[in-house]
Amino acid sequence: MYRDAVRKAKAELELKLGRDVKKYKKRFFRYINNKQNQKENIGPLLNRRGELVTDNAGKAEILNTFFTSVFTSTVEPQVLGTKIQVDTTFTVSEGRIGT
Repeated sequence: MYRDAVRKAKAELELKLGRDVKKYKKRFFRYINNKQNQKENIGPLLNRRGELVTDNAGKAEILNTFFTSVFTSTVEPQVLGTKIQVDTTFTVSEGRIGT
């Protein structure tokens, strides 16, 4: 219920902003810029030794190691009777994720 009410209110606000953009340009662009500038920071992470890592490069390395271990798997097809190695490696650096 609460979630639906919030979604409805947000949709109504955005419709009103879009409808009145010619009259209230400043209000419209302030809303748009606020949506674009929201960034979530990743908090400190613990490495394998239990040490707290706060620098971006260290956090990127921890996340890279984790995602590499999660997305690398061995699939055993029952029909063929052979193993297929599926390796999807992701790298994380400075807040960007790549393959």
